[in-house]
This record gives sequence, structure tokens and C-alpha cells, in this order.
Amino acid sequence: MTSGALVTGAIAALAVLAPAAGATPQPLLAPYLVMPATGTPRVGAVVSVEPGVWDTTPAGFAVTWQRCEAGSLRCADITAAAGMEYRPVAADVGATLRALVRPAGVAGADGVATATSPVVAGPPVPATPVTVTVGGGAVGDGPSETASGTPLAAGLASRLRLRFGAVAQLAGTLLSPGGGPVPGAPLELRDPSGAIHSVARSGDDGVFRIATRFARPGNWTISGDGWQRTVRVELRPVVRVLHVTRSVRAPGVVRISGWVRPAVAGKLVQLQYLDPGRGWRLWQQVTTERGGRFALARLLRANPRAPRFTLRIRVAVPTDIGWPYAPAITRTEAVRVN
Repeated sequence: MTSGALVTGAIAALAVLAPAAGATPQPLLAPYLVMPATGTPRVGAVVSVEPGVWDTTPAGFAVTWQRCEAGSLRCADITAAAGMEYRPVAADVGATLRALVRPAGVAGADGVATATSPVVAGPPVPATPVTVTVGGGAVGDGPSETASGTPLAAGLASRLRLRFGAVAQLAGTLLSPGGGPVPGAPLELRDPSGAIHSVARSGDDGVFRIATRFARPGNWTISGDGWQRTVRVELRPVVRVLHVTRSVRAPGVVRISGWVRPAVAGKLVQLQYLDPGRGWRLWQQVTTERGGRFALARLLRANPRAPRFTLRIRVAVPTDIGWPYAPAITRTEAVRVN
């Protein structure tokens, strides 16, 4: 019998403890608004809400949109708005927006409010063309554009792919419409909620460098006097294996444990095995405990027709409801079966 057949015949042996029943979910990464690509909410341009990361994984979320007085937290529900997206209307001009996010199906759970948006503006107006070339490990995916939408320079990178919590630097050159450098210009780097993470100034040659630690995926913006550019940040979680069975005599238990960052309970984690000729197969899945810890275990039956082989396993963290991070997998671990 092949090693794949032996593995397929294994049965579940141990269960992993679930988070405490009845606990009210709490956000580890608070909900936040995602602005349009320009960074400014405008009439007709969709504003969406990311539910954040919670210490358990709810089945879904209920969202209430609110219109707030600019510069205050005096807010009123927008009764016609529902769902994860909202398209501002003329009545929103001059006000700010926020969303209240509640985990679905949890009795007594309070809504968690996002930060308020910038002041809602009217329809777009032409802006002064400015070119910003972004580098520092970003992935280019098309021509750069001026603020008015006219292509001006090729190769503007608009996406970063990083690990959760990584420190990365964005570097580029600030140019005037005529092509010359813009020296001494102030710049700000904001996360998807609009919070400022870092500031910098362009040098005499127009070159700037601005860095921060990235823990929130979504549209980050680099802005200056009269211009703004968006960088789409994709983050994958950090998965660390702390213990794995290196050898086992069948019948015996194969165990693997570790943690996931960001640390959240209720996150789906999968144990996969390599089936020769068929690729990676799902063997077991559990959810993380509080602190992002996980533990998986499977029992291997003895089979005299396949007394010795090497079992190859790994842990995968897929994307599921309420998890805004990219999928991640660990390196392959070898288990000797005797």
C-alpha cells in the first residue's frame, strides 16, 4: 500500500479546545473605513468598511452607517444604508462618515465604531498633475497617473506584499508637471483608517523615503501638498511551528503545534499532508485558541505492507470570514514513520 493510502486511512485522535463559550467577541484590530483610491470620500464614490480582526471569528457582521458633524462625534444613523459598502450622497457633503460594526449572532454584543472619515466632498474636480514614483519592494502593475487621471509616467508601483508587522520603506521621486524635482516637500503616510504613521520630506533631488511597520492591510496613502497616491498593502500572517513529531511508530500520534500572528481565537488552521501523485491534501482543521495558539494531532494506523515511509506535513492558514490577510503556509515538515 502506498504512503498516501496509509495517510488517507488515518483517523482523528485528539480535539483542540475551543475558546470559552459565551465570551463576547472583542476586536484586536478595530474596524476601519476604506476610502476611495483618492483617499477622500466623495459623492458617488464607494466607501467600505473592513470589520477588522476579532479575538474570535464571528459568522458575519452587521453594519450601521452614520453621518457625523465635522469635527465632532455627534452622529446619526443613515437609515437607507446597509452592508459593508456605502456610496455618499449630496446630503453627506461637509459631514464625516463612520460605521458601527457588530458581530452577527452574538446576543448583547456592542457595536464598535470606526474612526470618522475625512469630510465628504462633492464630485471630483481637476487637480494639479504631480508624479510620484514608489519603490522599496513594491510590485508595479501599470502606468502612474496624475491626480487628474492623465498618464504621466510609467512604472508607478501600487502594491506591497509583506508579512504581518513587517517594517518596509517606500521610496520615490517627487516631480513637478514640467518634469523637474520638487525639493523639501512634506509627505505623510496614512493607513486605511486615515491615521498618520510616518512623515518625511523630499530631498534636493526630489527623492523621498518613508517607512513604517505594516499591521493593517488595505489602501495606504502617501500624500503631500495638493496630491495623493495610493499603495495597496497585502499582508500575510506569520505562522510559527513550535513543536512537530519527528518520528512515530505506527500506531502512533502525529502532532504539530504553534501560533499565528495576529493572535486571534477562532481562526481556521489546516493540517495538510503530501499525497504522492495528488499533491497537498487536507488532513485536519481546527480553530486557534486565544493568543493565536493551535494544536493538531492525527493517529496513524499500523500497516505491515508499508512499515516505513516519510510523511510530509505542513500548516496552512487560509482566508475566511473576517480575516483580511492573505493565505499563508509553513515550510514542509518531515515525519519518519516506522
